Amino acid sequence: MNIQATADFSKITGKINPWLHCAGFNPYFHNRNLRNNDDMIKDLNLRALRTHDWALVNPGQRIIDTHFIFPLMKLDPKDPASYYFDATDSILKLTRDMGVEVFYRMGTSIEHTGSAGHFNITIPEDYDKYAEVMAGIVRHYNRGWANGYNWDIKYWEIWNEPDGIKNCWAGNGEPPDVLRKKFVKLFVTILKRLKSEFPEIQVGGPALCWEDPVYFTEILIACKEAGIAPDFVSWHHYARNPNPEALLNSPYKMRALCDSLGFKETKLIINEWHYIITWDGLHGDPNFHSPDMAKRAQEGPTGHNGIDAATFNLYVMSKWQKDAVLDQAYYYGSGQMGFWGFLDGYGQPTKTYFSLLMMGEIVANCESMVESESSSQRISTLAAWSKDKKHAYFLVNEYRGVEQLINIEIKGLKEIRDIEAFVLDNSRNLLPIDVEMHDNKVTLFKDGPHSAAFLLKIEV
Repeated sequence: MNIQATADFSKITGKINPWLHCAGFNPYFHNRNLRNNDDMIKDLNLRALRTHDWALVNPGQRIIDTHFIFPLMKLDPKDPASYYFDATDSILKLTRDMGVEVFYRMGTSIEHTGSAGHFNITIPEDYDKYAEVMAGIVRHYNRGWANGYNWDIKYWEIWNEPDGIKNCWAGNGEPPDVLRKKFVKLFVTILKRLKSEFPEIQVGGPALCWEDPVYFTEILIACKEAGIAPDFVSWHHYARNPNPEALLNSPYKMRALCDSLGFKETKLIINEWHYIITWDGLHGDPNFHSPDMAKRAQEGPTGHNGIDAATFNLYVMSKWQKDAVLDQAYYYGSGQMGFWGFLDGYGQPTKTYFSLLMMGEIVANCESMVESESSSQRISTLAAWSKDKKHAYFLVNEYRGVEQLINIEIKGLKEIRDIEAFVLDNSRNLLPIDVEMHDNKVTLFKDGPHSAAFLLKIEV
């Protein structure tokens, strides 16, 4: 089969949205490797980092989570002495020093305590007082309060996965519908409180496990009755099977729901997403997961951070840029090493890291998107002009492809001075490759009948 991909640089179709290239990765206080991995995050050219779960991957550090910053709810939330900001100040400064913005998740990290009981995710007793604590945190980082800063952190998220009633929102045995109503009340209380004092910030949430229409409808109706609108709604999507179309359809469902309820200006944010071949084997529990499960989940081209995962990432991110429905997207996980990091157990970058690096190259250098297409549904394309109009970029990505080569055609360029090409496949990690152009056409060769991605940088 003759697979064709085409880019026409004479036809501008839109703008590159850098907010679709964000993540949950974070700096460490004490790097567990010899090299400075924070520089690797900087190299990804991410627009923002979401602070969820940072306390879990910086063990022993009292950071980000509300119960670490404001440890005793019996204290006065208007008294600066009631708060402990120092450690969070430090890690947010490290984040800003990497040149990325902060997307601050308020509330708590996930809690895997199970039958031992719940300690950090329990429902607050006094919603109004809890909202005052949230206001104190925003005031510290944006208004200089309590020896704080004027960092103008724009995005503030209320909670994480309150529909995860076993590990993110724990009651006393109440049924899910009762727990949902309790959270909706807390959400509206915090939203009203923060917008009353800080109208300039963007407040929303609540980072549901999925685009649950019942849960979101209840939240939005409660907001409307309270005379307040969230600036954004957020949710998660882990694409088991894995099927990129399910993830791509998710924003359309949420746009239709928000619009139907009168929230047409509310932004849409997926702030956890990742390729998942199977959950079995990812958590490393020897009492539940067998070694065979772990190998299936993690190893080989189809594994959690293998070449299929990498091309899945590029497929989805390229489509998001073209669709212009989703406002922001945050790749999960948190930390740097392990299943949810960008380094494997040996400290080497994964295939998924290189996929984010490829997209970051376009996001950092390009502004105007141009028309591009392919003859195969397995192939995603993204083409754009550099900001100085001296280079044309073309990303061609085949997710789970079966062909050995892809034919490329470049249109709309008056002169081509030079062309560079890089490949990411099962055996090569963004290695430069030699290409020859004849009549504005290039043939790209893969290392086998499987997933691969190519990035062309054309000097004009």
